[in-house]
Amino acid sequence: MRRDAGDKPVDAGRDAGAYQGSDAGRVDAGRVDAGRLDAGRADAGCQTVCSVEHGSIDCRTGTCQVDCQSGFGDCDTSAVNGCEVDLNASASACGGCGVACVNANGTTSCVAGACAPVCSADHADCDGQARNGCETRITTDNANCGGCGVACDTSFQTCVQGSCEVSMCPAGLGDCDAVAADCETNLTSSVMHCGACGNACTAAQATPSCSGSTCGIASCNAGYRNCDLSAANGCESASATDVANCGSCGTACSNAHGTTSCSASVCVPVCSGAWRSCDGNVRNGCETAIDTTANCGGCGTVCPNAMSGATAVCSSGACGYTCNSLSGVYALRLNATGSWSTTNYIAAGSGALQFWFRLTLTQSGTSLTGSLQLCDQVTPPESNNVTSDKYLLSYPSEIFTPGAPAAAFSATLASLAPGASLTSTRAAHVVGVTLSDPLNGAWPGVSAARTNQADHDLDGPVGVTVVFVDDSTYNHAQTDSTLFAARASHAYGAQRLRFALAGALSGCTGASGSATMTTFETRTMGCRLESGSDCNATQYNYVDSNTIAYSVSNPTYTMTRLGATGSMFTCAQVRAAL
Repeated sequence: MRRDAGDKPVDAGRDAGAYQGSDAGRVDAGRVDAGRLDAGRADAGCQTVCSVEHGSIDCRTGTCQVDCQSGFGDCDTSAVNGCEVDLNASASACGGCGVACVNANGTTSCVAGACAPVCSADHADCDGQARNGCETRITTDNANCGGCGVACDTSFQTCVQGSCEVSMCPAGLGDCDAVAADCETNLTSSVMHCGACGNACTAAQATPSCSGSTCGIASCNAGYRNCDLSAANGCESASATDVANCGSCGTACSNAHGTTSCSASVCVPVCSGAWRSCDGNVRNGCETAIDTTANCGGCGTVCPNAMSGATAVCSSGACGYTCNSLSGVYALRLNATGSWSTTNYIAAGSGALQFWFRLTLTQSGTSLTGSLQLCDQVTPPESNNVTSDKYLLSYPSEIFTPGAPAAAFSATLASLAPGASLTSTRAAHVVGVTLSDPLNGAWPGVSAARTNQADHDLDGPVGVTVVFVDDSTYNHAQTDSTLFAARASHAYGAQRLRFALAGALSGCTGASGSATMTTFETRTMGCRLESGSDCNATQYNYVDSNTIAYSVSNPTYTMTRLGATGSMFTCAQVRAAL
């Protein structure tokens, strides 16, 4: 740099002649301020006087060289104005030339050679570079929110007006405390905020819980259960009294045959009718009918099948039996006492009457129907009131087979249980004669009987043939009143027995009881003499005139089953059975 002869430095690049020409009148050797020039600093070689503020100069190689004082700088590189910049205070050259202090968001200054920005309310100097001022907007910068270094968690926060606020919480978390800066609540487990802020879990009679963002029940209060597995209604079951959940969930009290309740966690059934709780399980109530053979009248009372022809039953709480079938072939015996009055030569007397029948029955419900055939009979002996002879009739088996007639029989049972009453209608069994009305028709005399006789024993003579016993005790019958009258060895007779039964079943294989037998009627229609010839009319009429007319008392009966219907049983088997 050159200096002019005057006191103002000039740019070396400017025309010296022009400069000198313009200042020729101004530069005066006598006007140079010796105080402004450092002594010995004028260099005759520079031909220019070098002056400087806030620094020192040298003229080297014909140019003014400036050395600035500390704190100042020659920032325009012009020696003319020396060290023109106060580096301690200049905002454009703060601490050094070219070091400008800028601040787009506030004001700035240079203090002691350092930029000193003053930030607006919404900015701050966060990068540590004072020269660029308040570069950071702290109202919206997620890294410097409200102040330098105050970083928001950008996974769920955004800087709003200088505060980190929740923008969207991560799954399972929520901002429930009205503090915008955090997602402090675990929505998956918070009882007060379960699944969403403010969704508080409540549970009646229970302590609530929250798991997986769903309200649940942590525990039930004493005496309560959550039996429907719904948290909405809490522990809804009072298990001490709840019949659906008595003592524990799912333990229901039921009773199809009565009522039930739950008391102190135990089912309490009340049975109705013929029902009891026999299995030791009060929960299913009165499950057992006590009108069965396994539990008759009480739990475990078994009715045994111990009767032939019967099945055990339970009726009205008592063991009994019902007969399987009463159809079959039976032996029937009638017993009675027969008495008679004196006839022409027969003395009054009495004795046992017995009759055996083969009875075939068919059962239908409580009705019995069938037929009976006479198989044998016993009549009492008679005494002659003149000669003291005794007479006894014997009834050969030929009377009863093969042409023995059958009579209809019917009876009614009160039930099919052993001991049930059996009542028959009146039956009429007629042998040796045919009657149009066996039950109610009049008993015929000799003549009518002979007219309507029936040879039931198929031996040829009228009626049926019976034998007068002839031994040391009994005699053949007289045929007239004389002492030496011809005697009859056989009588051709007829008889009618009418009776009804009124008794009860004996087990399931028989019956017994009383009978109604008002009369036992007989008729002699002919006879055979000891000589072998048949009696004449006078003789058989004489024998018939002494035929006994029985009065019957105390009749009873007994019957027992021989076998199934269709089986053949002889009269001998009938007699042997009873």
